[in-house]
Amino acid sequence: MLDKKSNDCGAFPVTKYSNELKAKVVSEYLKGGIGYRELSVRYGIPSRANIRTWVNQARTHGIESLKVKHNKTTYSQTFKITVVEYVHTHQVSRVRAAAHFGISPSWIEVNI
Repeated sequence: MLDKKSNDCGAFPVTKYSNELKAKVVSEYLKGGIGYRELSVRYGIPSRANIRTWVNQARTHGIESLKVKHNKTTYSQTFKITVVEYVHTHQVSRVRAAAHFGISPSWIEVNI
């Protein structure tokens, strides 16, 4: 279920989850009757935050938005400012902001 790869430097392991796994986990959560903790145990996902991020993204942009994009996106300065202002103005988490704009939460971590 896990596809472990190294980052660009080859120094730190980066764990990627398949599109199918993300969709399956989110679908189970949205059907109800099971929480983040149970899903993390069932599928061996160490951080419930990953599941929460996927669920927020799927709720906002649909299951298809969970697909990994293999191209590097460059954002304009205006877009970056819009994201930062949204986080501060609406007092939302980076995960919620990422879901709102359809971007990776890690992008916000780096840019805020």
